[in-house]
Amino acid sequence: MTPGTLLLVGRQTAESPQPIQTHAARLRDRNAAATVRVETYDETWDETVADTTPERADGPVLVVPLTVAYTNETRHVISTIARRWGAAVSLCDPIGHSPALTDIITERADEHADRPSETSLLLVGLGSGSLSDQRRTVEYHEQRLRDRTAYDEVRSCYVLQDPVVECARYNVSNEAVVAVPVFVAPSPVTAETVPEKLDIDRDGIDYAAPIGAHEALTDAIHAEVVRHRALEQLSDEHSADRVSRPPAVPARPVVTDGRGPSD
Repeated sequence: MTPGTLLLVGRQTAESPQPIQTHAARLRDRNAAATVRVETYDETWDETVADTTPERADGPVLVVPLTVAYTNETRHVISTIARRWGAAVSLCDPIGHSPALTDIITERADEHADRPSETSLLLVGLGSGSLSDQRRTVEYHEQRLRDRTAYDEVRSCYVLQDPVVECARYNVSNEAVVAVPVFVAPSPVTAETVPEKLDIDRDGIDYAAPIGAHEALTDAIHAEVVRHRALEQLSDEHSADRVSRPPAVPARPVVTDGRGPSD
């Protein structure tokens, strides 16, 4: 068992009441940490009125952001939440960088594709007009899927940047298309925005589920915890100053993850 507290932080929506709690329950069953806790936020989150006195943590706190990649908004809110837990806090990268997501995306797509060799696989990411994290993460999985699967074509598109999701069906070369939303949890974007922009009521595009509560994501979180604690232990042996700390960020208003013009 890893000592201290493991804190999973993710966005809460009406469409996603369970995934983060499911991952937390599995991690408790695996004794991934002495304590596993969850903290969520939504579009109404405001640091000026949020509870600034979280429950006392026993030992160091490791924060894992359950988001594919940072946007300006999610970077701010997750860093702010992390800093509220005191000085002995380490912050992992968003879980979207894990290679395990490639396998999950493949499973989601395979549920809809009868003949991958005649099918275009379309990854739908959120994107961002100001940060490259979202695009870089989706393109990482796009290349891995291209190298590792039998799909005839693998392309990506985005809600908030080019190439935009609205034009995706015109940019693929096969009649059969499977679109997989590269989002950790269901949200209004995955349930409404993306299907509408893809015009999935027309023939030709099958729409898969987001990553959600897939057990391979729990595996990825657990692996990240083990990796981070090992690196932290090595760091402590050389210099306590090398331990990752949540960055200081200026005060900003409301945050959204997967909903809103900048997310």
